[in-house]
Amino acid sequence: MLKSIKELKKELDVKFLSKNIERDEEGRAVIEMNVRDDSSFLSDYSKADTPVISSEVASFLEDRTAYLLPKEQLSLRVYSGSITDEEKVLYRKAIACYYADRYASHQREYKKNVLSAVFMALVGLVFLAAMIVCEHVLDNVIWTEVLDIVAWVFLWEATYMLMIENRLVSVKRIRCLSLAAMKITFIDIS
Repeated sequence: MLKSIKELKKELDVKFLSKNIERDEEGRAVIEMNVRDDSSFLSDYSKADTPVISSEVASFLEDRTAYLLPKEQLSLRVYSGSITDEEKVLYRKAIACYYADRYASHQREYKKNVLSAVFMALVGLVFLAAMIVCEHVLDNVIWTEVLDIVAWVFLWEATYMLMIENRLVSVKRIRCLSLAAMKITFIDIS
């Protein structure tokens, strides 16, 4: 069983490494999408003046770009025989609006994490100061250790938020910018 999993891993690694990413004339990575029925391209809940793509379309785009670097410039080729010229303009706007909103959401999360991390770091420093005071004034080893542990928990959480959480949020922000700015070409296959 393990041998077959290792072999499968090797095959997939070779396949991924040898996968040539198709590029357009501008050097953008090409994503191809076939739309047989565009009735569910837009979310049923979006307004006409601010269209938003459906979660299914967003999921498709994110799945097709998951193996690419977040900063990769993208080009989407949409093959369909049922999309009108008015819908093409609307769909371009919907994709850009969706990922601009997602970017704004990730930006808020990034700022919230920074503020939380600064607050936690300050609380951790206060507990460290209290530990030093407790160590010199009370000469109580138990409370000193408790304050030390509490201080380091707060400092670790601040570090985790700044170094790890915000790194992941930054990658998501960059991916959203890449998807919002992607070049979209509609190709009729009628």
